[in-house]
Amino acid sequence: DRPLVAIGFDGYKARPLHRSVKRFEQFTHFQDIFETGALRVVRSFDELFDALDAYMKDGGLDAEKRRILRERMCGPLDGKVSKRIMALLFRGV
Repeated sequence: DRPLVAIGFDGYKARPLHRSVKRFEQFTHFQDIFETGALRVVRSFDELFDALDAYMKDGGLDAEKRRILRERMCGPLDGKVSKRIMALLFRGV
């Protein structure tokens, strides 16, 4: 359970989309992550410093959103993930 900050800008100079870090935001596998609000996307150095400062002051900030993200992406954290994966793999066998 660590704060999540994504850099959503190209630093000191703008780049065309095909070379920009912003292109990663279009990947479909990130959409569920963005939807939860667990990942804070920053658009400038000022926003980056503000986000880092906020998390340094309160590491529990957005913890509930991260919990939801973990449950969506990983399922229950009960130590039985291998069993569930194997059951899925061998379900049709």
